[in-house]
Amino acid sequence: MAGSRKAQPDSNPVFPGGESSPRLRSRVREAVWPNFRADTARFRSSPSFLILGADQAGTSTLWRYLGKHRQVLPSTRKNVGYFGDSYYQGANWYRSHFPLKSTLIARSKSLQAPCITGECSNHYLWTAASAPRIQRALPDVKLLVMLRDPIARAVAHHRHNTSIGIERRNFERCVTVDLELINRLDSRSIDGGQFGYVRNGLYGAQLRTWLAHVDRHRIHVVEAESFFEDPAAEYHRILNFLDLDPALQVRMPSYRPLAGPNELSAGVREQLEALFAEDFAGIETLLGLSVRWSTDTSQAA
Repeated sequence: MAGSRKAQPDSNPVFPGGESSPRLRSRVREAVWPNFRADTARFRSSPSFLILGADQAGTSTLWRYLGKHRQVLPSTRKNVGYFGDSYYQGANWYRSHFPLKSTLIARSKSLQAPCITGECSNHYLWTAASAPRIQRALPDVKLLVMLRDPIARAVAHHRHNTSIGIERRNFERCVTVDLELINRLDSRSIDGGQFGYVRNGLYGAQLRTWLAHVDRHRIHVVEAESFFEDPAAEYHRILNFLDLDPALQVRMPSYRPLAGPNELSAGVREQLEALFAEDFAGIETLLGLSVRWSTDTSQAA
């Protein structure tokens, strides 16, 4: 029975510059003991950082970057989603996605530097229930948020859904439906879901929800456009926020630059610009940041 097993310390040696041997051992171990991760959940580490989103803003690239850092042992997969739509799975299910505490200790001793784990779930940012859940479960966790021009993000979101065959409507029709929903429900903090092309770009409402539950110093916001223009500089700031040593980065992985937006009709663009400007007004001041696509003038003095 699972309760009668005693978890053994993970004594795998650390192999500098690569994880192929530990991964192989992990596969063999889980083939012999299929429920190993779940049965040892209480011996596993809690995440030190979460990437909240935004969706289609370059979070996959940031996730790959952090996964190449030798002080980071990431979760078993991207988009664990526990604090959103997988909350019913329970805390042990969530913990099963992270490395054993003994593994982090062994890696830390090998590197003579503290090692951490974390995860990336893009929908946490716009899922209103995620903020209080994360605050209760992980009161000290650090939060990374990448924000992209919300119009470009909406277009990329639609392009992605179209490419995987789950969206057949044209973009402007999707925008019209989303705007009608926002106006009908009289809410700027609606969970957008998989088809929330406009709603998922309401960063102001989303971040105000997070700031109501989480101290500002635990949130690091990155402008996606700046990240892809100068990834080394922006990534260095992220490492500082996470207290990670830049010298322990194995290598900077390749990435695909953000795709440019499609041409939009003037009317649709004006509607979106007005909506996003109203939503984002003042949030830059609250966060102490400036993004190039915002029309917020509240900081001007």
